[in-house]
Amino acid sequence: MLKFVYKDKEYSWDEWRNEYNQFVDSLELPDDITEGLLISDMVAAHDIGYSIAMDKTYEIYELIASARFALINAYQKYFESNILAFNNPYKAHLWLRSQYLKNSIVWYNSCEDYIYQVLWFGFELHRRKTYSPDWYESVLRDCTYPNVKQSLEQVGTKEANDLLDMIKDYRFDPQVKYMRDNLANNIKHRANLQFLGLERRRLIGTEFFNADGSIYFTTDWIQPIVIDIDETVDLLKDIHGKLVNFTREIIDFMNFDQVFERDKDNVFQINRIRDKSEYRKIIIE
Repeated sequence: MLKFVYKDKEYSWDEWRNEYNQFVDSLELPDDITEGLLISDMVAAHDIGYSIAMDKTYEIYELIASARFALINAYQKYFESNILAFNNPYKAHLWLRSQYLKNSIVWYNSCEDYIYQVLWFGFELHRRKTYSPDWYESVLRDCTYPNVKQSLEQVGTKEANDLLDMIKDYRFDPQVKYMRDNLANNIKHRANLQFLGLERRRLIGTEFFNADGSIYFTTDWIQPIVIDIDETVDLLKDIHGKLVNFTREIIDFMNFDQVFERDKDNVFQINRIRDKSEYRKIIIE
């Protein structure tokens, strides 16, 4: 019988596949958030901001799917890959997992930015009503958490405050904050993330001192963060669930399904568009 050993635990082939399948099943894909969004092009004639927000919702879904795909491969312990020889040592498989994990971290971190874009364009929090060829790129550059926060605080309604609370609950969740500040930022700005079992070890450390005995420079300052792949996979699994819930809360708040009137059979009436005040929970004057 074919058996695998990982971290001193022995698996049969069936046990190995069952554990893998359970992990995959635990990472829900939120297919429901894109339901009814095929009308985005029709919405554009009436509400440009909401049409863009609908398109951004598709982008969020695709980004979650990309992050999920990378995470599933980071979880995989053994690869039958033409990149790796069949009898390659354990480190070769660990390296491949680390590459998927880095991608997963970056994609999960980016999902939050895409959610801000849904709100930024959908509720016109940017407050720019004059369109031009460079309008979209200019507005997009200004879509940051501080700007979204400031704009919602200026609106100051109950709905705006409720939305800001939703954002803060996700953004400042300890696991999400750790991913953003310690993992994603290191990958993007410092290229300084390494993995247990693959880390490059310094032969000797170096320290320089000032005349008063204080440290002038030490190589400890530039030591990379070293993370455990399995622990980080579990972290991202938790964040995936929180992200899916957060995304659903935001899409529910947007009321995309309320833009058009419906008939008695609950079918969209494309020629009967509601006034913005009937579906937008935040109105920028």
